[in-house]
Amino acid sequence: MSLWPVGCFRECCVLVTGGTSGIGLAIAEGFAAEGARVFAAGLEDIACPGLTTMTLDVRDKVAVDRFVGGLDRLDVVVNCAGLIRRLEEH
Repeated sequence: MSLWPVGCFRECCVLVTGGTSGIGLAIAEGFAAEGARVFAAGLEDIACPGLTTMTLDVRDKVAVDRFVGGLDRLDVVVNCAGLIRRLEEH
């Protein structure tokens, strides 16, 4: 079951940050299943059928600008990137 009409993302270009693992990967796969061209960006380098995956640190503005500037279009951006910082125990 989908919240969106079947095929409504067909031909769309989607960028999912944090898209190479966990919830971000599941979101990226969902868009791909709906026919979108999906770029899954994250800190891990993975291979996943139906997705174009890349290592991209969203904290690096120059790298993000370079990537987005190279696209002919970008219809959807999902920011699912996160950083977990563990505090030292005292």
